[in-house]
Amino acid sequence: MRSRKHRAARSLTATLASAFLVLSVVVLLISSGLQLVSNIQAQQQALARQQQLVAQDAAKAVSNFIQEKLGVLETTVQLANPAKASQEEQRQILASLLGLQSAFRQLAILDLQDQEVTRLSRLSQMTSGQLADQFIDDLRPQIQQGERYVSPVYIDPVTSEPLVIIAVPVVNALREFQGTLIAEVNLKFMWDLVDRLPVGETGKVFVVDRQGNLIAFGDIARVLRGENVRNLEKVGEFIASNAPADATPAHLTTGIQGTTVVGTYVPLGTPDWAVVAELPWREAYREVIRGAAISVGVTLAMAALAGLIGAYMARRLVVPLINLTGTATRIAAGETELQAAVGGPSEIARLAAAFNSMTQQLRGLIGGLEQRVAERTQDLARRSTYLEATARVAQEASATLNVANLLPRVAALISEQFDFYHTGIFLIDPTIKKIPV
Repeated sequence: MRSRKHRAARSLTATLASAFLVLSVVVLLISSGLQLVSNIQAQQQALARQQQLVAQDAAKAVSNFIQEKLGVLETTVQLANPAKASQEEQRQILASLLGLQSAFRQLAILDLQDQEVTRLSRLSQMTSGQLADQFIDDLRPQIQQGERYVSPVYIDPVTSEPLVIIAVPVVNALREFQGTLIAEVNLKFMWDLVDRLPVGETGKVFVVDRQGNLIAFGDIARVLRGENVRNLEKVGEFIASNAPADATPAHLTTGIQGTTVVGTYVPLGTPDWAVVAELPWREAYREVIRGAAISVGVTLAMAALAGLIGAYMARRLVVPLINLTGTATRIAAGETELQAAVGGPSEIARLAAAFNSMTQQLRGLIGGLEQRVAERTQDLARRSTYLEATARVAQEASATLNVANLLPRVAALISEQFDFYHTGIFLIDPTIKKIPV
């Protein structure tokens, strides 16, 4: 009985503790889950903004490389006006530009008919044809409208170096078109610039043109091979876009090295290139993962604390019930004078008071039953005595035939058996005299 009682008590405690624990864990999980989702979303937005800023900075650096070269040509046109200079002066101007700008591989001045007037090159052997022959149809409309021109990237068949043609219009003081100043720019000088652009600790930056050709990347061999990376999601988005846009939202994608990265791109506008910035997802989401781990740890710690508090509270709630159960068991075993301790929560206290009232009524009922049983027993004993006395009187009466002897003997037996002080027998027959006893 005792072991069964303890098992029941432990089961009730465990049940309440489990209920506290489950309720606390559910509340904590819901609260922490909502907080974690909110934190992850906020950190993802911050990461996207940071990645966009990185891409924009990288794009600005690449754009500045081209804009600087265009600016040098425009400054030369403004200061020297090569269209009015002699051929020897033109050669000196071009030689000065080659000396100042190591990225220039060839320079040329075109007249109004787009014919080369003067050309200067770093190459040991001059290539055949004009410098801008392959782009002249695209170049002429923009230059004649007074706009800058940047050609698509092409690869030198001999050196496998990426090249681009840039050109600015040559105008006089009245802003009249006089010709074109053209430079062939070697983009290998942009490789070191791109390779030095910081994107986190292990991120990568690369430059592509509108066709998806790789222009600049840390792995120069891939650029020299003329690799096309239009299969990459971000490059595909750039190719599919019709107009220049700001930095696109950063999200998970497959990077140029085949790994999962957080990538974004920024179109340059002029030239029609895009700078793609990629950051490995582990590095990108490092703070997110750390925050999630901390949140999970805090949730587990709070759950454990809630479990301990739940077990303590369950114990506090169960102890009065255990005491009440013990008292009820002892009363059932016969200790009817016991009283249950009135304490604990108000409901349990009321239960103990009601139990005490019930046991008091039960004791009264048992006492009344015992008294009635005793009275019934006494009554039965008395009747048994009367029956015995009656039997003896009848026995004596049957043994004595003389009335004179019988009546005194019967009176004496009745007085003796029933403990009467005085016993008298009266006869209604007038012929029989009263017999004194």
